Amino acid sequence: MQNLCRKGINPADRGALWYLLSGGRHLQQEQPFLFENALEAAFESHVPARITRAVPIFGGPAHTFRHPLTPAGIDTRDRLLYLISHTQPDLEYCPALVPLVSMMLLYMSESQVFYAVSAMLNRTRSERWYFTVAKARALLYATTFRALLEQRSPKVLQHMETDLGINFPNLIESLFNSLFLFSFNYPVVHHLLDVYMGEGTKILYRVSLALFDEARKDIAAATTAKDCLEALERTARREGSQLIRKGLAIRGLAREHFVHLEQQHEDIMRSVPALTEFGGQPLAVKDGPTATGPGDGGEIVAASTSTEILQ
Repeated sequence: MQNLCRKGINPADRGALWYLLSGGRHLQQEQPFLFENALEAAFESHVPARITRAVPIFGGPAHTFRHPLTPAGIDTRDRLLYLISHTQPDLEYCPALVPLVSMMLLYMSESQVFYAVSAMLNRTRSERWYFTVAKARALLYATTFRALLEQRSPKVLQHMETDLGINFPNLIESLFNSLFLFSFNYPVVHHLLDVYMGEGTKILYRVSLALFDEARKDIAAATTAKDCLEALERTARREGSQLIRKGLAIRGLAREHFVHLEQQHEDIMRSVPALTEFGGQPLAVKDGPTATGPGDGGEIVAASTSTEILQ
């Protein structure tokens, strides 16, 4: 199964295999009425075709969010995000949910996505397998990756931080939280998710390392932060599939290695104020001046912008 995911799942089989790998099918078999009961609890007797209240996006994303969904798909996504927030009331920070739900709906039904995401959140709580569900944990992941890159490409990191003034942890956090949706073309994102469903977050580390290695010459030639970020964007667009293959070929990156690096930076968790542990207030779908009304197929936006990657 691992080899199948790493090569890329046939689009015709992708929905069924994502449902299996995520644990969604097992959860549905264990609790066959969970989705229906959740709908009734959240919406009572009438399930709306369109959400008419603020749609939670769990602390992110950091950029305007692009997606391939139709207006009906957007309504389904917003309903699912609201339903997830209702069934997971303590979940305030999990930016990857928005791009993930959007991509899953291309291959799975609404109920399947609900079961899959619920199962993935369950596994995350017990094993930290898929999502970052605390702001402090996101900073820890980004700091851990920075240490990993410093071991492998110290000159690249030094140029980005010292010469170009890039806030590296913020840059990595934006890549991880978006599941590279802002960087890769859609087919490449789907391939990345094939691996992610089976192997969890470590694929994000691998692909990120491959990206910085592939773009190292352009990064070295960059004289401004803007030039550097554009070089990373070009490399991601041009070499997306190759970056996945290259990332998977990197040796010495067992999960135990990541755990060891995290333990070396656990003080990060203690340095972040308790109030930021679970992110900020839910944000909303942009809809006119107030951004609090019903969704209209508009883009989801967050309070933060790409300028946060600059020091």
